[in-house]
Amino acid sequence: MAQITVAELRAEIEKKLTEARNAVRRYEEHLGMIDALIRERGEIVPTPVAPSSRPKLILRKRGSDKTAGGEEIRQAMLKADGPFNVPGIVAIVQPKFPDITYEKLSRRASAIAYRLWKKAKKIELVEAGAGRSPNTYKRVGK
Repeated sequence: MAQITVAELRAEIEKKLTEARNAVRRYEEHLGMIDALIRERGEIVPTPVAPSSRPKLILRKRGSDKTAGGEEIRQAMLKADGPFNVPGIVAIVQPKFPDITYEKLSRRASAIAYRLWKKAKKIELVEAGAGRSPNTYKRVGK
């Protein structure tokens, strides 16, 4: 393995840093041109956000796509006033998760309702569904 001096390492790092800065400048120029095109068309240009208030672009992933929406479904069931069914809960939660299909949310909500009913005893079955008609539940203590 070849030996590298501190000066050579610093020069290499400085070179890469300069290349990165130049790339950022090019991207900013491209964004400026895109903004100008949008203004020409009369469309709304998003206002720049201060770096400290920018949302994080990479968040630590909690759960997976298989569990996305689960907590919202559970909370909707536990906060429901009066009887509810899975299609009603899915209709409430669906706008928050437009990228997840109705079928996936419905399956997830059915599984959560079953667990809350059978295992946690936090909801109770009011009327059993049959065929295409869904089960009707209500919150325990309500």
